[in-house]
Amino acid sequence: MADISQPATLVAGTAYELTFTVVSYVAGTVTPMFTGGTDVTGTARAANGTFTQTLTAVAGNDTLVLRTSTAGDFEIDNVSLRQVVAGLTPSIGYSYTFIKPVDFGRTFHMFRRLGTTWYDIDFRDEGGRFHANYNPVVLRYVSTAGETSTTWSDGFERALLAYLEFEEAKRIPDMSGAQLQARSMAWTEAFQNARMKDDMQERPRLNESGRLVAARRGVARGFSTREQGAWY
Repeated sequence: MADISQPATLVAGTAYELTFTVVSYVAGTVTPMFTGGTDVTGTARAANGTFTQTLTAVAGNDTLVLRTSTAGDFEIDNVSLRQVVAGLTPSIGYSYTFIKPVDFGRTFHMFRRLGTTWYDIDFRDEGGRFHANYNPVVLRYVSTAGETSTTWSDGFERALLAYLEFEEAKRIPDMSGAQLQARSMAWTEAFQNARMKDDMQERPRLNESGRLVAARRGVARGFSTREQGAWY
């Protein structure tokens, strides 16, 4: 059985968590390694199962290798390598972790894209970070920029005023049902117009001045060898 190798961007002195699965095991061993410069060798495995171990890169390391013995008879699947950063380990059940944007207020949705379509995905807000099983993602959230009315869009201001007028009308004892219904319809229409504009023009929404809701596209700080980066 031939070795499995893949070029990797490795930083000397940095720890990396490697996970791989051995299936259909019959014989032989598989040993994870960093090569290039001085080899860094992990623990040999000789059984079915999913194995996780940490390797610390040294100067010159530039390749991840799963070295198999001559008599190796098994399959390897689901190989992942990610940098171990203090406090940035994904929560249990998730593969990636993301730092919250500095202007984060409250979450609306998190998306992933398949082709040209965006889909809501499951995620966890834990330990001051987001955790998900996809990478990259787009987070749609309430920005703290909305706390200052000078940054509100015209559509949001109209929707807010219509809502306040409706709430005020409900507290007027002699307000007729027809008048109350008119205020309710005005609020609903203003809200739908503001929302339709954002959904049609800004999904996923960019973090522009004047928007209450913002979005950021990013990739995990705990990352695979194929994807790495930060919020932008």
